[in-house]
Amino acid sequence: NNNSRRKQRSIAPPNPYLLQTTQQLLDSEPGSLTNGKWHEVVSLMTAWSKRVNHYHYNSNYDYISSNNNNKENAQTTAPSAPVVLESLLKRLIDERRAGNEAARPSAYEYNMVISAWAEVAQQQRNKKNGKLAAERALYILRLLQRAHDEEKRPELLPTSFSFTKVLAALSHAKDHGKAKTTLRWMEALYERNLNRNAKPNESAYTYVLNSIADSGEATAGIEAEQLLQHMNATEYGVEPKTLHYTVAIKAWMRQESRQ
Repeated sequence: NNNSRRKQRSIAPPNPYLLQTTQQLLDSEPGSLTNGKWHEVVSLMTAWSKRVNHYHYNSNYDYISSNNNNKENAQTTAPSAPVVLESLLKRLIDERRAGNEAARPSAYEYNMVISAWAEVAQQQRNKKNGKLAAERALYILRLLQRAHDEEKRPELLPTSFSFTKVLAALSHAKDHGKAKTTLRWMEALYERNLNRNAKPNESAYTYVLNSIADSGEATAGIEAEQLLQHMNATEYGVEPKTLHYTVAIKAWMRQESRQ
């Protein structure tokens, strides 16, 4: 039937040439990439980012590299696109740390990895893998902010997209604790003028409100109402809209149903 055919397509292995080229670059020595070669890493990341929905997701979070004990397994199975993307990003970072100043990873490459993990979090919502994927997206975001703080390169500054994608992932994973912590982190970065891109927007608050409503906590309604009050009290220019109030009502209804 159509469902079985779709399932079969979803677990098809990657293009052999793509996998081989990726493995060769990952196995190369840090510091050995020419200008064209490190640009090829970015091209490969773009190719893998288009395959997040195409291949079977697995929970192998190890980097694929010559030092990986699971290398043989990685070559004979279909590695998940987010794992490959993260491995390629690490290869770019290692290249720069090896002294290749031409290698200049930016928020663009980090965002591809964040977006891939966020997609898995959405696909695997209500499952353990979905929560792990959301945590991985948050980890990459923190790596990006740290890289900017260390190198002071403007192109490494996390964007609004970076933060919103992570909050979306945490919302899908129903991890309201980390969602609220991430929102507070955004606000602190913005208020301290450490990252003006971190200014919370309407979507940021919507995702956090949804994570609260879906949390299963007995105080979900109270927490949602407190967040609405917080929105009204901030100077970010983000006033609660109809959608925000609707989600807060959902939180209250679910709280009352548990009492």
